[in-house]
Amino acid sequence: AVTRYLPFTLWPEGSAPTLRHFLEHTSGLAPTPTMTWLRLASQLDDPVTGEADREEALSTLPTSLDEAAGLAEVERLSRGVSSFEGLVAWLNRNAVILAQPGEQFSYSNDGFSLMGGVVERVSGLPFEEFVRRRILEPLGMRRTTFSLEEVLADGNHSTLYAPGPDGAVLPSPAWQTTGRMLGGGMLKSTLADLRAWVRFLMASAG
Repeated sequence: AVTRYLPFTLWPEGSAPTLRHFLEHTSGLAPTPTMTWLRLASQLDDPVTGEADREEALSTLPTSLDEAAGLAEVERLSRGVSSFEGLVAWLNRNAVILAQPGEQFSYSNDGFSLMGGVVERVSGLPFEEFVRRRILEPLGMRRTTFSLEEVLADGNHSTLYAPGPDGAVLPSPAWQTTGRMLGGGMLKSTLADLRAWVRFLMASAG
């Protein structure tokens, strides 16, 4: 059960989901706005998406807050869920359980991000280091990284685009970051490296 590795109190004793349930998005956890809060700081200054990201984050809060108070509250909430322990504690207080483990699919960034915490606890390595040593290097995926600094330092990195308010597609320079919650999808890669990953998956399936 996941409670072997993370201090969840959401489920009665003996009924907590397994790691597989979390990886398959069948833990029963309802979606939450935690990743919206975590990525907002990296998006606020984006000239194309910043306003929409700000509005999305503010929409998760009580409507009685004005914008300044709302942004301060998002920052406070973001700090609270920025560690694995903090995220588990927030979920213990606020999460909604939709179904018993294994009964229903519900996409959960929280669950997948927390599996990075389990990897760290079991391996004794930072999640990004474990992925590099055990997956990326053996497969020769040398331009795949969690580090935004490494990506931006590479002269051959992508330019991001997003639709603006009038629908026109424009350069959108702010890359999303979510701090330690790397398991939720912060890996950056290339087509060549992803080809190596797909070949590995196909060979494993065969």
